[in-house]
This record gives sequence, structure tokens and C-alpha cells, in this order.
Amino acid sequence: MSDLTNIQFPPPANWQDFERLCHALWQEIWADPNAQLNGRTGQPQAGVDVYGLPKRAAKYEGIQCKGKDGRYGAVITEDELRSEVDKAKRFKPPLRNFVLATTANSDAKIQEVARLLTTEHRTKGLFDVAVLAWPEIQARLSHHPRVIDCHFPAHSDIARKALIAVTKLGESPLPASQGKDNEILSNVLALRQDFQNLTIPQQSADFDRELAAEIDHCRELLNNKQPATALTLLEALKNRIWPIAKPSIRFRILTNIAAAQLAIGKEADAAQNFLVAFDYDSSSEKAHSNRVLAYLIRGEKEEAVLMAEEATRTFPESALAWGALVKALGVRGDNVDYQTLVPKQFLDDEDIAYSIGHGFCRRGELDSGELWLRRGLMSKPDSIDLKMALGECLAEQVSRAGKLYPGSALTIGERNKLDEALTLLDSGWSALRTSQLGPIARFYWC
Repeated sequence: MSDLTNIQFPPPANWQDFERLCHALWQEIWADPNAQLNGRTGQPQAGVDVYGLPKRAAKYEGIQCKGKDGRYGAVITEDELRSEVDKAKRFKPPLRNFVLATTANSDAKIQEVARLLTTEHRTKGLFDVAVLAWPEIQARLSHHPRVIDCHFPAHSDIARKALIAVTKLGESPLPASQGKDNEILSNVLALRQDFQNLTIPQQSADFDRELAAEIDHCRELLNNKQPATALTLLEALKNRIWPIAKPSIRFRILTNIAAAQLAIGKEADAAQNFLVAFDYDSSSEKAHSNRVLAYLIRGEKEEAVLMAEEATRTFPESALAWGALVKALGVRGDNVDYQTLVPKQFLDDEDIAYSIGHGFCRRGELDSGELWLRRGLMSKPDSIDLKMALGECLAEQVSRAGKLYPGSALTIGERNKLDEALTLLDSGWSALRTSQLGPIARFYWC
């Protein structure tokens, strides 16, 4: 292992990356594979972002990663420290040590406050307090190369070894004879294999778990209708680890990027990323379904139907694959007996019911569309998409009767439909107004 103590690591660009770095670092420091991020964004965390049980210790320790309040990188004040310490007193079970980790520079005054708090706490049987500024965190990083490999790949020992290998290739004298071309090729291939062998440690189980946790966090943001935030984090992750990511990780990153792009109205970019993701990993029904969606976005209806038929042949027991076929046929305008086409066990699936109902509505068969949308809503009563689609369907029924103008005489049935439509649409729009979603809300991620 090369000497890492003289390397200056740049602080993470955002608080989410800083949290994940602290999680990985203290997981190593504590030798606790079960160290975890505490809850999720928005939940009360009792002043603790990361917690774990150090090896051979009887009590937990907690880390607060300062920056979540918008003062990321700023100097830590005494009030801030005391506030976080007070919050940490509510953590259960009681902590043994509490560390406020920050990207700010070291500050003698705040370190003194931490020492005084520790002295006071020990008289009361409470936890010790420490503030670790970025220089101190860097010092600890130098002892944990696996964390550096994951979070600072450009500064890792693996990167330096790879650079040495490439440098050797550049400095190697060329053979004097043209007859040794094969020898040159063999040397190049051998060095390339050496480089691949050097990068294998990056693909460790720990590294994969760390990446999966980051992607899961972004997926949760998508589930919580925050695609713009998810997109920013996913693109930063892609820029950071793309050269060393496995195909399965690349698939997940691109698929979630596409989902976020689709949610904020960047349909063309989303379609392209869905298709590129498929090239990295085509082993799942999700990959096939997203490929169908990409062709539908592009307006390539025939190709979408062909890909959807391939998906159902490859995954005959997948509701996702059948949903993709129903969607493609509906967009193409086919008049299909869906109850015969789709296996019975999938007919109540939310996405399939939506697609069938939407397909009927597109063809002007509003009564049939209403029946299917209601069927889907019974399975998923909180679905924004189904509420919006059913509301539009009911309003269109009244509109086609020529009753949506001032002074029209509505029957009781028409008034009830219109009232229900307004309730459904208002409910859907209320949810969308508090989200970052653009004009398209139906998307897929993994």
C-alpha cells in the first residue's frame, strides 16, 4: 500500500455524499459491518446520522454529519454543537461516544467546547463528545484504503498502480523488427489484463453494497416524487464511479436517471438512457419493459409492440412484461380482447389495468375505459395516475354529452360523474403540486 498520509482529499460536494462517506469510514473504524445510516431524509434522527457498535464495545456510538441544515462546509459554532449534543441525548439506547463530523477546518475554540462537554458528561454518566473537522477526517481516511477506493477512486492506490502500468507501456522500447508485431500486441494485452486485475478489488462486495445503498436512496427520492434531486445525485454518482462500475450497477444508474428525466419531462433523454441501460444488462423483465417504454416515447409503435411480445415470451410470468405489451398495443390503437390476451392473474395489476383503461379511452371507448380504471383503483386506491386518468375519463364522458358549458342542464348521473371527476383530479393535482414531477408521471426504476 502506498503512503496516503500526504494526499489531500477534496471534501464531498454535497451533504448526501458526505453522509455516505462517513458511513463507510466509521463502518471500517468501528469494524462493524452492521453500522447504518439512521432512518431516511425527513425522519427524526435524534442528532445521529450514522450509528454503529464498535468491536468489543457494549454501547453504540453516533456520528452527526454536519451540513444537512444548509450550512454545509461552514464553521461549526458553539450553539450548533450544543444543539446537536442535546438532540443526541434522545438517541436510544444511550450512546457511548458522539462525534460531530464536518467538512469545516479545525477550530481550537469548538474543540475546547467539546472537551468541556465531555468532562461535564462524564460526571453525569453521559457520552463523550468530539468534533472532527475535515483535516482530522482525512487523517483517518489514510488508514482505510478501501474507503478511498470507493469514494476517491482517482486518489486510490489502485489508480496509482494502474498509472504505473500504463507508464511502463509508454516507456517500453519498440521491437526493432517488424516481425515482432505480435509480441507488441501480446505485451499490450498482458498490460491490459494487469490493469483489469488491479481494478478487481474495486468490485468488492463492500463496494457493491455501498453503491447499491446510494442508488436505493435515489430510488426512494423518486418514490417520494423528488426526481430533480434524485437526478442530481445520480449524475454525480455516475461521474464518480462509471469507469469502475459493473454492468449491473451501470444499468441501475442509467435506469434511475432515465426515470428521473422522464418524470421532469425530458422524454428524449429518458428514452435514450433506457435503451443504453438495456445494453448493459438485459437479464430482467424491468429492462425489457423499459425498452418498450423507450420506443413508445420515441413514437416507434411497431418496434415497441415487437419488443413487448419478446418480453412476454421471455418472461411469461411477469406482470411487468404483460403490462408493457398492453401499453404498446393500446398506443398502437389495436382493438384487443385483453381478458383473453393477458393471463387472468395479472388483470388486476395496477399498471395493466391503467394501460387497458387508458387504451380504451384513447380509442374513445370511455365506458370500457372507466370500468378498467376503476378496477385498477380498487387494487391501488392511492394511485395518482389512476385517479387522474379516471377523473379525465369521467369529465370527458360529460363533455361528449355537450354538457360542459355554462347553463347546461345536467342529469343527476352526469352531475355525480362530474363531481367525482373534480374530486379525483383535485386529489391528483394536490399530490403533484407538492412534488417535482413534470408532465409525465408514469415511469420505471430499479
